[in-house]
Amino acid sequence: VRAPYRKRQLMVCTNIRPENANRPSCGAQGGVELRERLKAAIKAAGKKGEVMVVGTSCLGHCPAQGCTIGIHPENEWKIMDISPNEEAELLAYLLRD
Repeated sequence: VRAPYRKRQLMVCTNIRPENANRPSCGAQGGVELRERLKAAIKAAGKKGEVMVVGTSCLGHCPAQGCTIGIHPENEWKIMDISPNEEAELLAYLLRD
């Protein structure tokens, strides 16, 4: 099966650990909601076929606040504090041509 062409893929950590875990979890720190907002914004911009947003389990870096994201094919990794300004900057970056 041939996968649809996408210019970019955004991986958002949505991992949720138990409350007594020794590391924080991105999903519990806003990763789940961030993924949904980004998916909706990309769909509203008419770019659903160009940018794919997926939730993942742990990406290996667990920040004390916010969540980890990866952007491909650029192979860029970011720790987002999930602020409105940072989210707007990320959307502009993802939707650029």
